[in-house]
Amino acid sequence: MSTRCRIAIQNKDQSYNSIYCHFDGYPQHTGKLLAQYWTNIENVSSLINSGDVSVLDRSHQKTKFYSREYNTAITQALIAKDLDELLQQTQDCGGEYVYAYINNHWFYHFSENDGTSWIPIIVGLTHD
Repeated sequence: MSTRCRIAIQNKDQSYNSIYCHFDGYPQHTGKLLAQYWTNIENVSSLINSGDVSVLDRSHQKTKFYSREYNTAITQALIAKDLDELLQQTQDCGGEYVYAYINNHWFYHFSENDGTSWIPIIVGLTHD
């Protein structure tokens, strides 16, 4: 089984561009990697522009992108006009978590819109 998620970047107009991640989408893996290694806008934009991933890793070279691993076309990021639409896109792909790079910081949210807000990812802390 896999823990699916979406990885997003918030745009200036408060919309989001996001990609799908199939494996290890829980905060102790994907959240931790994003907060530790994907720490600037250039790297995050490159990640999003490279399309869906099988599993995220510490660098662009080590991340398993579907296009590179399976020789498929790069999937374009989905665009969501707001958080509600991003959460719906996450649920639609079977995702349990969604991560967003907002103002140079990583946050995560459970995919079901339960009225809570973004949870900051703090390296060294895990959330159960």
